[in-house]
Order: sequence, then C-alpha cells, then structure tokens
Amino acid sequence: MMKRWKKTLTLLLALVMLLSLCVSGFAAGIFEIDSKTAPSAAEQKPKDTLEDGELYAYTRVTGDPLPSSEFTVELAAIGQQYKTPTTTTQRHNIVFLMDVSNSMEGSRMTNMVSAANSVAEALLKGDNKLAVVTFAQTARTERQLSDTGVYFTEESGVRVTNKDVIRVTLRKSYDNDNGGTNIQAAFIEAYNILKDANDSDAVPVIILLSDGAPTYYFNNIASLSKEQTQQGTGSASATVNVVHTIAQAAYIKALMPKLKIYSIPFSLSTTDRDYSYATATLNPTDANISKLSTTTFRNTWNSLVDSVPSEHRSRMSKDYITASYSAKNSASSLSDALRNIIEHMNFQKPFAETTGEDGELTDSSYLWARYQIGKGYILAGDTVTVQLGDLAYAFTRIGEDFVLQTDDAPDAGVEKVQIRLTDSGLLEWKVPASVLPCRVPSGEQGERTAAPIVLRFKLAFDLTADGLREDTDYPTSTSCQYFFWPSADNPYYYGETQVESRSYTYTTETYYAAQFHQPSSGNPALRGFATAASEADLENGYIDGADSLQIENYTKRYNYQTWQYEPDTLRVKYGGKSVSFNTFLQRTASAVIYYDSNKKYSSTESYTIQSFSDGLSTFSDARVTKAETSSSNDTMPTLTVSYDNGKRSVVFTDVSFVKSTKSYTVKAQLTRTKSGKSTTTTLDWFEIDGQRIDTSKVSYSVTGNNDKKLTVTFTYNGQQYAFNNVDLQVTGNNGSVTRTISAVYTEELSQRRGAPEQKYYYTQATVSEVVAPEFRIENGDFAILVNGGSVEIHKKDSIVSIEPVDGGYVVKKDIDGDLYTYTYTAGPSGKTYSKNVTRQNTRGMVDGKVTITSNPVGIIRLKVGMTAEEIAGAVGAKVTLRSTFGNGTTPASRLGERTVADIYLYFTVSDTIAAPEFTLDSTDVPIKSFAVTDFARKSGGAYVSQGSSIPSALGPGEYRIRYRIEFDTPTTEYTWVRFTRLAFKWNGYGGLLNHNPDYANQKVRVSFDTSKGH
Repeated sequence: MMKRWKKTLTLLLALVMLLSLCVSGFAAGIFEIDSKTAPSAAEQKPKDTLEDGELYAYTRVTGDPLPSSEFTVELAAIGQQYKTPTTTTQRHNIVFLMDVSNSMEGSRMTNMVSAANSVAEALLKGDNKLAVVTFAQTARTERQLSDTGVYFTEESGVRVTNKDVIRVTLRKSYDNDNGGTNIQAAFIEAYNILKDANDSDAVPVIILLSDGAPTYYFNNIASLSKEQTQQGTGSASATVNVVHTIAQAAYIKALMPKLKIYSIPFSLSTTDRDYSYATATLNPTDANISKLSTTTFRNTWNSLVDSVPSEHRSRMSKDYITASYSAKNSASSLSDALRNIIEHMNFQKPFAETTGEDGELTDSSYLWARYQIGKGYILAGDTVTVQLGDLAYAFTRIGEDFVLQTDDAPDAGVEKVQIRLTDSGLLEWKVPASVLPCRVPSGEQGERTAAPIVLRFKLAFDLTADGLREDTDYPTSTSCQYFFWPSADNPYYYGETQVESRSYTYTTETYYAAQFHQPSSGNPALRGFATAASEADLENGYIDGADSLQIENYTKRYNYQTWQYEPDTLRVKYGGKSVSFNTFLQRTASAVIYYDSNKKYSSTESYTIQSFSDGLSTFSDARVTKAETSSSNDTMPTLTVSYDNGKRSVVFTDVSFVKSTKSYTVKAQLTRTKSGKSTTTTLDWFEIDGQRIDTSKVSYSVTGNNDKKLTVTFTYNGQQYAFNNVDLQVTGNNGSVTRTISAVYTEELSQRRGAPEQKYYYTQATVSEVVAPEFRIENGDFAILVNGGSVEIHKKDSIVSIEPVDGGYVVKKDIDGDLYTYTYTAGPSGKTYSKNVTRQNTRGMVDGKVTITSNPVGIIRLKVGMTAEEIAGAVGAKVTLRSTFGNGTTPASRLGERTVADIYLYFTVSDTIAAPEFTLDSTDVPIKSFAVTDFARKSGGAYVSQGSSIPSALGPGEYRIRYRIEFDTPTTEYTWVRFTRLAFKWNGYGGLLNHNPDYANQKVRVSFDTSKGH
C-alpha cells in the first residue's frame, strides 16, 4: 500500500512542476520547448471500408499550440463481421422469453409487443424456428418451435392470415400467478423446448427480455423441473435469488455447449430498489456482481456448482450471457437491441472469446494494444477515458491498473476492458471480442454503422526529466503495437476465400429528342433533332444535318376530349438506327418580332427578333430564316424562326403586327427676369428622357400676352416641342421667376411589333444496347474495355502472371502479401463476361498472432533556455518604489471605514514587454488591496497620464504607476511598503524580476496617525 502511495505522490509532484513550467513559460533556466508538431489528420484516419473479418487499429495524436506541452493520444480499433460458409446457411432454434410480470403493465408491454413484431420476420429468416415463452411467477409456453410466421398482440380474438397469433398479456390474480418474477423457471422451460427439438444441426438460442430482478427461485438447479417449491418473497429480490438464476443458466449451457443466451435488460431504473439485482442477473459481469453481497454470492455459487454432476462443473461460468443489449422503454430502443442480437447470431467477429478452466477469458480473447510512452513524457493526470459509441467512460489509476469509475453498470460490457501503465511507461490496453465494435458486411440484414472504440489520454512533456538535450526531437512514443489472434474461420486472415463471383453485362444508353409541327397530312418536318449520352445533355445535343434523318413512320390519333388530332407514334432513322418515340409533350414558343414597314413582308431582312423562348428556355441567337405570304393576306406572314445556332426552328403562322410608338419625356427649366419695362427669358437647361442637351443647340420662343398663359416652343434636331399655358409671371416691376416644365411626347415608329405564340410538339426517347467487352493486354497491363473505355484494369506492377484460358484469361496479383486470382471468361454471345475472384491469404502471422503497427507521433524539440532573471536583464527592466512626497514617508488617510495611502512605482524597460504584473507587500500591517489609479509615461521631462490601467504591452521608456493601497486597521504608527516582484513576457518567454533587499529606494514608509483612529 505504501509503495502505491509513493507512486501517486511522485506523479503529483511531477505534475505540479510541469504546471509551474507551463505558467511561467521557461524551464528553470535549463531547457525550453523550441517547437511542437503533431502528425497530419491524413496520417491518422480510420479506414473508410473494411473487408469481412478484418480488424483495423490506428493511433491518433493531436496537440494544442504552444505554450501547451500536452498531446492528446487516441488508440482506436474497429472490426468487420463476417459469415463463415457454415453460418451462411446456419439454422437457429430460438426461444423468446418475454417478461409478463406486474411491472410490465402499460407502455412496457405495448413497446415489447411492438418491438417483437418488428423483428419477427428477421428472427424466422433462413429456416429458423421460433418458440415463445412468457413468464412471471411461473413460465408458460405460448408457442412451440415453428417456422410459421408469428404475430404478437395484447388483444384477444385477433386473426392474422398465415401467422400464429401470440397473445402476450399481463398475469392477473385469477391466473393464480399474481406478480413476481421467476426467470429461472423460464430458463428451464426454454431448455426443455430446445432439448426436445432433437435438432443437432440448428444452433440453440435463448433471448431473454425482462425489466426486473428475480423475486422467486428454485433450490435444485440440476432437476431441470418447474415442479419445485418456489423460494423468495415474490415482491423483492435478494442475492440468493440472483445466484440461483445465474447458476441455472450456466448449468443448461454446460449441458448444451452450442447454446447462445442473449439478454435485454429493459427499462431498468437506477432508483429501483432491485436495480443492482436486475443488472447482475441480466448482465452478470464482475462489476455488476460486485454490487451484491459477495460472501453470499460466493458461498451460494460454490454450493450450487457442487450440486451438479461433476462432468459439468468445469464448464459452468457465472458469465452465462453470450451478449447483453440494454434497452430503454421504447419500441425503437427494444427493436435496436433485438437487431443487435440477430446480428450477433448470424455474424462472427474477427476474433472470439474463450475461457480457461478457471472461467476467466484467455489471452486470445482480447485485442492487445501496447503503447510505449516516449522519453520526457508523463501521463497528464491519473484518468483515461474509453469512448464506446456515444458514451465516454472514465478509468482512474490505482497502482499500475486503471479502474472504471461509474456508479451505474455500463451497458456495453466496457468494464471488461483492461488498462495498465508500468513504471517504464508502457501503456497496455486489452479489449475483449464482445466489446470490440464491428461493422456489418455491406448489404446484410441489420446493416448499421459502428464507431471505433477509443482509449483517450493526455501526455505532458516533463522538462525536468533526466537526460534531456538541446536541439533534440522528442517523440510522444517509441512504439505502438496492436495484436490479436483471429478466429480460425476468419476469411480475412486464413485460407482461400471466394471474394467475388458474378457476371457483368454492360449497356450503353443513348438519349434522343425531336421537335416538330404536326402537319394536316403526311409526315411532319422535324424542326430539331438531338442525341446525347445523358438526358442532362439533351439540350446541348441538337445536331445539324437534316439530310442524315429519315422519318420512317408517323401516325396520329383523334382525341375526342380536345376534338383534335394528336401524335401517336414517330419513328426516325438516324445513323443506321431506328429511334421510336411514343410520348409527346406540347410546348408553346413565343417571340417578340419587329417588322420594318419600309420593307416587304416576304423578305427575311424585314424582321428583327427582340426576344424568343421555345417554351423551356430563352435564346438570344434566334432569327427569321424564312418568310412566306399568301395571296389572300400578304400582311400576315408565316415566319420560320431558327435558334440554337440554327439547329432548331419554330414556324409561326399568320403573324400579325401592330404599330410601334415611342414615348419620351421632355423637360426644361426657364428663368424669366423683369427689370422695369425690360423682360428677358433664359433657358437654364433642356433634357430628353433624362439626357441633358447642350442649350446652344436648342432654339426656343415665348409667345402670348398673358404671363400666366404663355406658349413656349423648343426646336431641337428639327423637332418642335410646344408647351402651352406656361406660368412665367414675375411679381412686381423688378425680380425673376424660375419654372420647370415637363411633357410626355409619343412618336410613331416605322417598325411594327408582333408577339406571336406557336404550339409545337416535343418528344424524347432512350435507346439501350448491350456492348461487347474486349480483353486487352498492352504493355504488361491487363484491361477490360467497353466502348473503348476501361471498366477494369490491372497494372503490371502488381501482376504475378497472366494466362489465357478458354474464352478468357486468368490474372494473378500480389496485393498486400495475399495472392488474388481473377478469372475472366466471355459469355456465349460475346456480349457479357463472368468474373471469379479468390484470395489466398498469406498475411504475416507469427504463431497465429496478427500484429498491427500504428505509431504517428507528436514531437517536441528542445533548446537551452534562459532563467527569468536573465530575461529581465536582457530586457533591462528596472523598478523603483517612491513615496508621494519624495522624502521616503507618505501619510495614510481615512476614507470612511478604510485606511488608504497613495504611492508611486517608477520603472524603466529597454525592450518591449507584454503582460506586466507588479506585486507589492508591507511588513507590519498587511495590505488588504492595491489598485492602479493612474498610469503615466515620461515624455519631455514630465509624466503624461495614459489612463487608469496598465496596458497589456509596453514599449521602451520610463513609466510611473500611482497605486491606492488599502490597509487593515493599523495598530502601529507606521509600516514599510515595498515592491516584491515584476512578472512579464518577452518574445513569448516569461521574465521575472524579484525584489532585492540591497536595491536602493525599494521601500516606502507609510505613517499612520493612530491618535485619530488609524
């Protein structure tokens, strides 16, 4: 015990020293940190995908920037489950044990029924059989083993076709089974059902779902009979109830070695008086059992083991549970727990747990991680955390071991994790197979994501460690290795595995589109034809060259709802292929077209298109490429508008045009001046549609005899603009008036405007074709080409050999030390090919053990540092304390109940410092507080105030601080106040100037007039 305390004390002292170094930023005058680096995130990422049966482990190191000398280290691991050839078609005989005791009343019962229905189909998948047992004070078989579908319900009289209806009801008093919980009776019932099945090819499975602890038990676990006298109160549990239940389960597992028992502790509450009994029964880990009466448990367990036939005793283990998945009181949480069980039944983990004769897990049941802490580093604190799923569990160091710190029993078996740290700095982490998170193979039932399990801890660099040297890099670790023993049937690590076997058929899809106007008779003329490799590119895929198009067939049908003909089929031959269209969309094109009245309707040069839309997009390159008129009405032409670089067109029929006019605003400002009998009118400015016109180019006249109703006429560019009733009257014989006049003018243009709309048809089709693959060997590479592009390629660098076979090739490759064999064979028609891939594992295992090395490191580089005093000298920091009056004595004064005095602190620095902090002290009368009341800098022989606080950084110069000091009520006539310490930062380093008794003028005498109450 004393040795353990000494270790703890040593660790605490080291941490205190480290923290003091981090605060001051220098290393006792010996070493300081020159640089700090951490590996990039790319070097520490987990794999995105794993192969079936693979286990992946990695190390992650991160660090805060300096001055922090700590790194966070994470050891992480995750696996991928797999199916063995036997479990692929493995059948299961499942007995579902459902708690129907009084505590299940209400929502618990409803949620249990709902969850059972949600997974019933999955439980019966693959020729599985399912039996159902309900239990309270006694157990009752509701359905024998059967592969018929099942439907659970709380209601009576429910009928469901082709399914067995299982009514799950709370046990009532008239059933003579009122309350109480006898899980032992349920285990006996399940065992007898599985034994009577006499089905050695099926894996026996028991799924136990309960919300409470056993309140009844049987004394004789070897009798395997429910016809025993029940023990227990029925209303509360006890350690003895728990031991008999666990021992019963352990015994039937000893009798039936292939038996798997899963438990779902459902809606357990830590406030329940029987909580510890329930968790120990349903998940009997050492941590859960330790919360019971250990003496009672041990004595009762030993007695029960001794009561069974000797050949079965060695196989009995308190940890009878194959896996335990707790659930909240919700249907979704219960469903998740049941799906976890289904997953566990059907899949294997990369390694398996086994127990020795003592019932403890063997070494091969764990993933081991050994992390050697590097020189100069220590563990920061005595706590590490294990992240499992969404929860982080704290483990505290006791001696060399770390112990889980939690009041509640964890759900996921994390208490089985083992962590220890030796005096040599070797951190060892052991994760059992039952705790290791694993992903489900892609596409399998119950597929869900899984996060790695992570051991997280902090390392701090100890600058006081022996043997440190300057200009040296110190890594956080010297090695990190993970190792485990994979299961014998693990396909990733053993034997030859069938990786892939399938046939490939490649098709190419070509997308086509066409637009046309429906003629009154005959085939339509296509106004646009598109071909593209994807539907998204059709708008860009319109082609020139109508000569290469041929309409092979066109039909239309009469629509009696719209009373018009509509397209029915259109078949176009293009590039030697026939493309059939049978779905049609009617679109409406629109345009704004201007016609020059001075030209002919039949001339394309007469038209200008201001805007055009084909009903889907707008185009700026649209133009009239054909204009036709009829003898009956040559003023309403038929116009062909081409667009999209001329690849498409729309025919607008009987386009009508209306006059086009132009409206604009004319404004002017006039000033009229009267002087005696003389009157003048001046044009200040003139504008048309907001554009100012040079007034020298505008002529104007003012006519009329009434100054309030004058006519003003402007002439510009040959155009006249007249304004009537203009008021330019000037008040009095002398003076002036300024008026702004405005009017809107409309001008008829030579262009006429048309805005036609035209309906046309748009159609789209997709043509799929099978493309024949081509095997090609070129420059040592092997490739499979489709349409000239490679769909698979093997580079010569990894190819071991290429051998021709009938209709194909065999390619052998070395990938990460494994030999992969790819067999490619062309199909009978030559348009398909088959691919078969096998992997012969040659992964490096020594004595069946797989070792994974993962060691990204954080690095600290050291250099020789300066002491704080040396830094103070380099900066030239000087401090002098003087009294207010300059004669070494300053009187204190009385402010209410406070005794205060003002003194000055003078100091000088020769280089910029940051975060200055001064400390004052007194001898006889303690200082209660001191505060800055004025901060000044010397300038031109005088001190100039800079405010009432010390700045965060100071440049070279002379400074003065006035302090207001408050004392405790003095009992002496005077006291000495002195400067004791100046702390600061310089270029990121910590400086420290301590008071020296030999310094001159380093203290001030403060006098108190005690006769006046001081």
